[in-house]
Amino acid sequence: MPDGNEASAAAAGNQSGAGSRSTGGAFKIYPADIKGERLVHGTDDDPKRVNPSDEDAVDIYFALSKKDDFVLPKEQLDLQTEIARVLRTVTAIYLVDNKTKRTKFRIYYARLFRVAQIGLEGPNASPDTARVVLSEIIADLLIEEAGNVKNRHMKRLGYAAVLVALPCIAFYLALWLTFIFDSYLQALNIELAVLANFMLLLTGCFCGVWLSYAIRSSSITINELIVTDTDRLTPVSRLMLAGIFTTILGLFFVYEIIDIKVGNFSASQIATEPIVALLIGIFCGISELALPDSVGKKAVGFIASIK
Repeated sequence: MPDGNEASAAAAGNQSGAGSRSTGGAFKIYPADIKGERLVHGTDDDPKRVNPSDEDAVDIYFALSKKDDFVLPKEQLDLQTEIARVLRTVTAIYLVDNKTKRTKFRIYYARLFRVAQIGLEGPNASPDTARVVLSEIIADLLIEEAGNVKNRHMKRLGYAAVLVALPCIAFYLALWLTFIFDSYLQALNIELAVLANFMLLLTGCFCGVWLSYAIRSSSITINELIVTDTDRLTPVSRLMLAGIFTTILGLFFVYEIIDIKVGNFSASQIATEPIVALLIGIFCGISELALPDSVGKKAVGFIASIK
């Protein structure tokens, strides 16, 4: 985006001139097309020369209005960055092949364009006033889209959880309904019931991962409207990773490398108690963000204990 590069370069190049401050807005605000090129019509005296209602206007071009030695005010640079970030979010949500959504895009775009003019352009530019208006736009966007984003991601994650859990459930049922694999498992010193319970452990884990997102996304930020998870894992990758760490913890419990006791129940009972295996799997899934650190510490401790 040309606006960010131009503004950042000016900020970096003028740090040495911190003794003076520019007055008024440091930018000229223009609508821009999808390629980032300015959309300007008519002559300088034409009041419609800059028209944010232009259907081709989908971006905002932030041009520096002062070309001589000046200090770009930090509050204006921060405001410009924030406006660009919100516009990227609005673009990702609404600039699609849907008439209703494109109408909403035009409304949000026009509001953001005016905010940029209020806070960054002209002799009476007021970043503080613009930031208040921008906060209202962000609040409206969150009210309108946060629920939709969360529910869509819940559906995707739930669908992936079902797909990943189905083989585990099928394998669990197969192990209890047939003993075809029993001789092979005995050769590997693996008990049929223990393996079946591990399938329930994984099923519980996948359900827990789905619950984990529901719990931690009770309050969604503007960034999470387009990036639902900061680690950027896809639903299937998240489920598989959580499943692997849960299996490792399950092996720790079964071989009593570590153990957790609550009342009359012990984590090592996952080998003999299907319900305990399912519950521990759910708890592991809910705590999926802490699983890598937990398993990593146990592994480091185990290796460190080797003399």
